[in-house]
Amino acid sequence: MKFSCRHFYQMLLLFCMVAYSGVLSAKTWYVGILAPRGVEVAQQEWQPWLNWLSAQWENETFILVPMKLADAEQMIADNRVNFVLAPQAQFLSMKTGAEMRWLATLNRVDDTQPKAAELVGSALWVRKDSGLRDITQLHDKTIAAVQENAFGGFLLAYKLLHDAQLRENRDYALVFTDYPIDQTLLLLDRKQVDAAIAPLCLMEEMHAQGILDRSHFQLLHPVNNQSACAGSTELFPNWSLAALPDVPDALATRVGSLLLQNRAGASLPGWSPVVASTRVEEILHSIRRHPFQQSVWIGIQDWVAEYKTWVGLALLLVLLSFLNYGWVSWLAWRRQKQITQAYERMRTYERMMMHADRLNILGEMASGVAHEVNQPVSVIRHYAEGTRYRLQKQQTNSEMIPVLDKIIEQVERITQIIENLRKWVKSDRNYQSMPVNIAQAVGKSIQFVRLQNERHPMDIHIDIPADLVLVTVPSVIEQVLVNSLLNCWQQQATQVDISIRHFDDGFLGIAIMDNAGGFSQEQLDFPFVPFRTNKEQGLGLGLVICERLMRVIGGNLLLDNRGDGVAGAMVTLKLPIKENATNQKELKRNDER
Repeated sequence: MKFSCRHFYQMLLLFCMVAYSGVLSAKTWYVGILAPRGVEVAQQEWQPWLNWLSAQWENETFILVPMKLADAEQMIADNRVNFVLAPQAQFLSMKTGAEMRWLATLNRVDDTQPKAAELVGSALWVRKDSGLRDITQLHDKTIAAVQENAFGGFLLAYKLLHDAQLRENRDYALVFTDYPIDQTLLLLDRKQVDAAIAPLCLMEEMHAQGILDRSHFQLLHPVNNQSACAGSTELFPNWSLAALPDVPDALATRVGSLLLQNRAGASLPGWSPVVASTRVEEILHSIRRHPFQQSVWIGIQDWVAEYKTWVGLALLLVLLSFLNYGWVSWLAWRRQKQITQAYERMRTYERMMMHADRLNILGEMASGVAHEVNQPVSVIRHYAEGTRYRLQKQQTNSEMIPVLDKIIEQVERITQIIENLRKWVKSDRNYQSMPVNIAQAVGKSIQFVRLQNERHPMDIHIDIPADLVLVTVPSVIEQVLVNSLLNCWQQQATQVDISIRHFDDGFLGIAIMDNAGGFSQEQLDFPFVPFRTNKEQGLGLGLVICERLMRVIGGNLLLDNRGDGVAGAMVTLKLPIKENATNQKELKRNDER
């Protein structure tokens, strides 16, 4: 048969088309493999297996893509890998949104030399010299872990802490190291953390490589996990291979079948059927870390959206109830306030009535005492003046005349006091004012008190200008001064200071300070209550009468305790300054001297 040139070109074209179609059918697949101990270790472990897998098909090539755990979820979402090799439990804790077809699960290569990438579990390590022997002792400690979504490197041990009632950030602090996972144990070895959550077998692998000394560390919560590695949790299914949605079903089926035939060499990993992950999902649910587990708040929002009409009515009823409660509470508060105010007014009226009754009794007593005392005092004055007249006429016993003068002077003083009481009882304000030398009035009062109380001497210090003159009622001033000094003597005071106080409202004060302990708080709160006394033979009328007399002459009587560190009382006679009184500026200059 003739073979023409046209046949030759047709055969050549057919051969080229077949070759080109083979090239077009060739495909590159990217296998994302977690690299917990770094990219270099991942390439050493998995590149021979990928080379073997690529050799099983002429037109299929499988490329290793080492992945960090923090980047894996995004790489899957961006379709940068077609296959994934990692612990099945790890991807259950991620919310990738991609449907994974699990093809096969790794078998253990060598139980005598375990690796961290072959078994899925957690080990909670501490240093032996730390003194920590139980999980509950991790309170207020710092714990290193791989990553927040790391199943063996965090979540499994996190459940142990959760079951021990230890809560993140409240009871302990976390430090995440990410890949390589060796950093968790290295931080613990350098004492930068108190404990470390490490994937199962990492300690044994680093010890075999001479990186760490296993004898320096202590395992918390040890369990029998039927492996050569010390662990704190149960074991979970090994690493598994999954095909992502962009891988054809035919290729995924062929790869799965090929792996399950286990025709690879002894140095390459073996495979078994995929194991269910129900236990993993239970754990994730118990610690509320399942990616599809709805939070309580989101559940409440969905429930409210579904029953929004009834929820609105319920909220309206609650709001009306609160408004009604607030209104009733306000009414009750207002009523209580009104009752309290009415009670206070009633108590005030009652106190005023009692006060008026006491004043009425006091007035009757004062009127009676003034009437009864007036005649004996008049007789005493008559006898004293008669005796003085006869002694002067006979010019004998002249040394008695000054004594009789003193008697007559005190009788005159008693007469003025009785007259003051009568005017006070009759509400008569026609007191006769005259210029009074304050220093002399104080001196006369001191002399009178000393004559009556020689058995208990008091050291009296006077700081009053000698030329200080005020227009006032001398008998009232002397009566109040004597009463105040007698109170000091009766309270067993040993030191009395009398000085001048200046006020900004046109008043001048005579301050009498002692060291006898001072007034009680009740006496300061209610200073002028009639018939209240702490003296055995007292009537409780002295300060009351003095305060009324001071008010009658336009002044006031002030009671207080000393503020200079000495335990004692301070009584101040507050007097108005008249036009013919000594110039105030001169008084201040004398006081400063």
